[in-house]
Amino acid sequence: MSNSVYEQLLEGGYFQDEQGLDTMDMVVEAPIRRPIFVVTDIEGSSRLWAGNSQAMADAQSIHDDLLRQQLPRFRGYEITTAGDSFQLAFHCVRDAIGWCVSVQEKLLKAPWPTVLLKYDNAARVYDIWTRLLFNGLRVRMAIHDGDERLVCSRHPTTGKMTYLGLSEMMAREMSEMGQGGQIVMSESAHAVYKDELLQTSSSTGGIVEEKFKDKVETEEDRRPEDSDGLVQLAVKDLFDEMARRSDVEYLVRVSYLEVYNEAVKDLLVSGSTATGKRRDSTVHVREHPVTGVFTDNSERVVTDARGVLQALRDGEKQRAVGVTRMNERSSRSHSIFRVVIESKTRIDAPVPADDDAGLERVRVGCLNFVDLAGSESARAVSSGGKRLTTESGNINRSLLALSRVVVALGSSKSPNQHDHINFRDSKLTRILQPSLSGAARVLFVCCASPAPTYIEDTRSTLKFASRAKRIKVNASVNEVVDQRARALMELARENQVLRQQLEALASASRDEMDAMEEHAARLRMRIVSLEAAAAAPAWTSSVVIAPASDINQKSRENRQPEITGLEGGNSPTDSNNELLEMNLSDEEDTDVDSQFDSPTGSPLLMADASCPTCETLDDALEIAKTRELESYLRIEQLEEQVADDPNQA
Repeated sequence: MSNSVYEQLLEGGYFQDEQGLDTMDMVVEAPIRRPIFVVTDIEGSSRLWAGNSQAMADAQSIHDDLLRQQLPRFRGYEITTAGDSFQLAFHCVRDAIGWCVSVQEKLLKAPWPTVLLKYDNAARVYDIWTRLLFNGLRVRMAIHDGDERLVCSRHPTTGKMTYLGLSEMMAREMSEMGQGGQIVMSESAHAVYKDELLQTSSSTGGIVEEKFKDKVETEEDRRPEDSDGLVQLAVKDLFDEMARRSDVEYLVRVSYLEVYNEAVKDLLVSGSTATGKRRDSTVHVREHPVTGVFTDNSERVVTDARGVLQALRDGEKQRAVGVTRMNERSSRSHSIFRVVIESKTRIDAPVPADDDAGLERVRVGCLNFVDLAGSESARAVSSGGKRLTTESGNINRSLLALSRVVVALGSSKSPNQHDHINFRDSKLTRILQPSLSGAARVLFVCCASPAPTYIEDTRSTLKFASRAKRIKVNASVNEVVDQRARALMELARENQVLRQQLEALASASRDEMDAMEEHAARLRMRIVSLEAAAAAPAWTSSVVIAPASDINQKSRENRQPEITGLEGGNSPTDSNNELLEMNLSDEEDTDVDSQFDSPTGSPLLMADASCPTCETLDDALEIAKTRELESYLRIEQLEEQVADDPNQA
């Protein structure tokens, strides 16, 4: 397998004309028609100049020569140089990309001053496969596509080609460049590159360009879907399931632990603090009397599968690895990648009135991906020295403790009834105690080799797998009471009850207001009648008769002599006579429901029943006005009550 993109291009024949070609004597014409531009600079150059100017001067000389040496091979044209920044022009995107990759490869192999490598932005850095990522100066590169607004002209004195509007064009296309060692391409340049791929006629060149295309398009290393491992597939399924549950609110946290030489390390802790001290990544295993075993490691909150996998990659970069006789990159530690999922019903979801168990409790699930370092025999580390021997001993110790725990769990008759199981023999089993205690589902993936050389290792692996199959578990849902969620749900339920009460009160208030308004209208009609009666001289000293509850034909006949005076013209005006005649001679039968009934529906004066409270007509008029005022005050009170609460409207 090739260790770099540059080597893959060499295998495909893209740079097959490199050998035997004296590129320094080539004369490259400046591109005029739709040129492709590349801008480079050195990351952190100011700090390097301030730290050691002499070493930086030597390093920049190497940098400048290296960049210029690769230009003729890819038909590159140097526009201008300002300090450590280069502005270059190429005839096509393929040449620009080829130059960038070639230069980055040369930078890794350049003989940089040793004193320069002590700085963080110039030190050697290896990836998880022990391949060299950075060495010495870290050069950032950005590829841009020239547009029609650029003006190409040749300087009359120097003869150099200039491109007016280049700086403005690059500012429009790309706001910032990537980190050192990265090649960043603008969207327009990438579109031109796709067009060039479609015009490829050589089959070999097409294969190389497709390889190159994958490297340029992605911001991070991507693997085909068919090569995804257990963690990638599980995480994708997990977030797909959460996306389907729209009524549930989720919180996902991840952590990454490493057990190296019986010491627990947090792989997600990196960098330095504000005081310059390196953050302590040591993790302590503790036990709570209620919640059980826990670790004081850091956690990272993620919102999608990409965030989970990014945390996994960040932790992998800090894992302890080494070279043994059996493996070039051997894991020297056990690792535990933990995904914690908290779920609860959303606050805005419908609130049931009789079942609040799901509303007040938060379900917590913990998914542990444990990568066990393989057991090692003496032959595997015989030439590795004391360090590998110590690491191998601690690895085997942890695996032996785990094997004993598995045997004890498999020998129990009931998943809830275990004999004493010693989880304290190893930090690995201590951390995994909550998962191995029988309340969770456990899956072991054992790897074996069919080679006769490893028959003993295969036999011990299969023996461990057979013991693991005997483990009896009784997985249960882990629910914890969330006091905040309880309070919120209680408030939501109380809010619903209050809304219902307010709606009922609003409906009752509207009905009562209608009744009061109707009653007030009847009172006003009564007052009009009483005022008309009071205006008549013959009625000034008359006795007010209370309304009767039972009216018959005889009572109406007895009333006729009482009202003869009004018909004889004793009233001051004809209008009053007509009003009294209309009100007092009504022959329609009407049920009287109170002593303040309308004068148009019941008689005002009766000869056979006197009012117990009113001696004169003036007293009756005063009482009627008082009742009307009380009715209006009640109506105003109800209107203010409705206006204060807009939900009743």
